[in-house]
Amino acid sequence: MSKKHMFLEVDEETRSVHLVGYGLKLSNTEFDILNIILDNDLINADDIFQALGGKISKKSIPVHINSINNKAFEISGRKLISFSDKGYHFAKHL
Repeated sequence: MSKKHMFLEVDEETRSVHLVGYGLKLSNTEFDILNIILDNDLINADDIFQALGGKISKKSIPVHINSINNKAFEISGRKLISFSDKGYHFAKHL
């Protein structure tokens, strides 16, 4: 199944991500985190941790999100995931 979010396309079957037409290479955990955030308007680290089934430590979530953002920045000059005091959300504008 493929999901499109404006400038982002996520293929769950092949576990691939394309950002503005360019492949975005993510680890399995990064892919899962991005997918969780895309499925929620706003989500906190506790809920991401629960959705991942505890397969990573809660403290590593910001590290993975930073990695996703760094990889996206290399392609588009912008981050994909924003953080507020309420949680993480998908940046809807490039």
